[in-house]
Amino acid sequence: MKMKLSPAEIISIIVIFVIGVIWVISLVVDWKEKENRKEVKNVAYSILEAAKLTHMNMDKKETITYTEESYFDGNDRSHGPFLLTLDKYGNSSMEMWVDSKYCVTKKVTDTDFNIDDTKTSEQTCLTKENTVEDLLTNFELVNDTEKTGLDLNNPWATKKYYVGKNPSNYLIFNRSCYRIIGITSNNSIKIIYDGPVSDNDTCTPASDKGVIAELVWDETGSNDWNKPATLKNMIEIWDTDKNVNNVIQTLDVEKLVKPNWYIGKTKENKDLTLKELVALERSAIAKDSYYIGLLNVSDYLKASSNIACNGLNKTTKEECMIDNYLYDGNKTWFFNTTEIPNYQKHAYQLQKDGSIRLKSTTTEGGIRPVLYLKNTVTLTGSGRSSSPYTVS
Repeated sequence: MKMKLSPAEIISIIVIFVIGVIWVISLVVDWKEKENRKEVKNVAYSILEAAKLTHMNMDKKETITYTEESYFDGNDRSHGPFLLTLDKYGNSSMEMWVDSKYCVTKKVTDTDFNIDDTKTSEQTCLTKENTVEDLLTNFELVNDTEKTGLDLNNPWATKKYYVGKNPSNYLIFNRSCYRIIGITSNNSIKIIYDGPVSDNDTCTPASDKGVIAELVWDETGSNDWNKPATLKNMIEIWDTDKNVNNVIQTLDVEKLVKPNWYIGKTKENKDLTLKELVALERSAIAKDSYYIGLLNVSDYLKASSNIACNGLNKTTKEECMIDNYLYDGNKTWFFNTTEIPNYQKHAYQLQKDGSIRLKSTTTEGGIRPVLYLKNTVTLTGSGRSSSPYTVS
């Protein structure tokens, strides 16, 4: 005689079955999670070992910081950005954001990698505090040389600078996005405005965001900055008001320094090497000091990673706009002008097509403010657009 189950017994069996299934699933999920956590640690380990192998012959005093997510290949697993610092002796520290979920960390004193579950985003994971000395170890910074204007006796001469199409040099200051141009001999940080901060506290590149105004260089047609030029008068108003055209408001000058602004002119209608151009730029300094300035032509040329971009000439165009984060497709004024006959009413302007031309100072051009951060600031972040450095 078959035993007939009551509805209550049937429900109990179903409940027990469901609980068993859930338990098995939870075991599988837990096992998979443990395997994932092991794997992401292995990814971090492989990157660290590749970096150590690459820099086995580093100078004993040298420290390198890597930030690019794809710099070391060889592991199939997808990983995100990281901050990896190591020295000749194998001392290392690392933070890496993997699979948009895991924050893998290693302190110098740690023997193994850890996963910090309290950090749930790229921005919170890559939170290393950097002094200027720390920033100088970044592998993306290029050393200035004699050919590019190195002068360690000049406090405002650049000693390291960023190059390339999109280096990790994004920075948030005063609730605005900037790009770090380089580090000076006195460790000040030269930066250029790159647009407003996104709603999620990141810096999203856009072709038209870095220009805060379209202005003439000088309404009278002069190219003498100290005359004063119309643009000089405007910059001094912004400087005094600590408000740049209502775009950068309440400028935090406590973290800024007033540098020497180089306004030297070119002399002859001839091709110039970078070394010659830098020397001419530095041959004259603005007689008044202010926090806000403009790019020099050499800043733009040096930012290109194309080896063919090695000076200023009549054909400077494609070779310097290629792989250059300072090229944004806008007409932009430079500080520098010329004494070339028939061009005494002209100043250098970056064109939309990437060429650098002498244009009448009565024409309009874009203004991208340049600032210098003090050498005492601390930067937190990785410098990527998704986790920019922030100034403190």
